[in-house]
Amino acid sequence: MPLQLPITNFVNITVTQPGAGLLPYAVNNLAIFTQEVPVVTLTAGYGIYLNAASVATDWGTTSEAYQQAAAIFSQSPNILTGGGQLIIVPFLSGSNLTAIMTTADTTMGLFYGGALWCGYSPLDVEITAAAAYCQANRHILFAVSHESADIVPTTGLFALIKGASQSQARCLYYTTSAVTARVFAAAYASRLFSVDYTGSNTALNMHAKSLANVTPDTGISQTILSYCLTNGIDTYPSFGGGGQSLGKVFTSGANGGFSDDIQNANWLVFALQVAGFNALAQTSTKLPQTEQGMAALKNAYVQVMNQAVINGYLAPGAWNSPDTFGDPATLIRNVAAAGFYVYSQPVALQSQADRTARRAPVIQIAGKSAGGINSSNVLVSILA
Repeated sequence: MPLQLPITNFVNITVTQPGAGLLPYAVNNLAIFTQEVPVVTLTAGYGIYLNAASVATDWGTTSEAYQQAAAIFSQSPNILTGGGQLIIVPFLSGSNLTAIMTTADTTMGLFYGGALWCGYSPLDVEITAAAAYCQANRHILFAVSHESADIVPTTGLFALIKGASQSQARCLYYTTSAVTARVFAAAYASRLFSVDYTGSNTALNMHAKSLANVTPDTGISQTILSYCLTNGIDTYPSFGGGGQSLGKVFTSGANGGFSDDIQNANWLVFALQVAGFNALAQTSTKLPQTEQGMAALKNAYVQVMNQAVINGYLAPGAWNSPDTFGDPATLIRNVAAAGFYVYSQPVALQSQADRTARRAPVIQIAGKSAGGINSSNVLVSILA
């Protein structure tokens, strides 16, 4: 046969695949830290659950862990809707709430967006220490109490948390008993963690939501509600009259914002981190330290901000803060039109030290929260 030379003498093709990137953080994972003992051996030292029946198998149907799990999975929507899982971690010998959360974060390598406690009533000093830990590590601590002393302005537990600006601790109050209060907190947490952030108009407002299988707290008086509003405490009172009543979550934004503000911001922070990392890690060559390279990096952040508008966390609106960056007119125009603005310092203005260290120029992002409507005043004028 005649010789046939390969076509690679003319054209040689190499196919490259993008590098591995990080998956989104499961911000709707909910962890229960319990002093109860499982009825089976947990091989990994903890359990991961997608239904209450599996919790019953590991912890027994009479356990508080099962009661909380039943409340979590009874909500519609719940953590599963938001792509979350329930993680139950038993205390280690001699541990406390901060210590077991630290173990879960480091030794166990778990990721969870929110934390509940179970099987005991921690002292105030243990709760405030856990609140400080969660503030530093971007976990939401569902700090719940049934004790009236905890809601007293200035001196109560929740006033101390608010005074320390520990907004990652979401304070909850339910008057009947410690266990019932903790089950209420579990139901509340599941509803808050039900947001699918990849969807459209999925962001929620916890205010006026109903919780499945949670009895309205008829111990909440108007005076108590006023204390709670002052100290950033959410409750589940009974509303109505004329022979009808409904249990509805009543929220306060006094502790650094409403609960949905805090959870939405946590999602945004983790989503931006992943987007920035993947923009660098999945580039087969490099992002050059040029305006073109910065445009590619900023585009990764723009995609996250766009999704925040799509899911309803952010929305176009007026930028009514005196703080601006870049060109103020451009910032105001972009926030009004798109709901956000992404700016980076020009590469030409970088210091030589930053160029040598291959640091990107600082990127600044402004976003406008869509907020939420919690109440309404109506004035009616009638002419004869």
